[in-house]
Amino acid sequence: MLYHGERAATNLNLDQAEALNRAMRWHAYRNFILWWWGSLGRGNRQRMPSCVLWAIRDAFPSPTGQYVGFRDVLQGL
Repeated sequence: MLYHGERAATNLNLDQAEALNRAMRWHAYRNFILWWWGSLGRGNRQRMPSCVLWAIRDAFPSPTGQYVGFRDVLQGL
């Protein structure tokens, strides 16, 4: 079974496929956050459940397998 990212990346070169999957991951993360918590922003961040992160990463994989992960807001900015 092909996932969304694999199906969309079939006719693209590697750089285009990675850019597409990165954008699709960002949109999937954003849509989940809006659905689950509503609007978040600076100083109001939540960690996504691990199962959600891995489902999104499995659907739209990075060819290197490296992801940024959760970044907390720095205090004092």
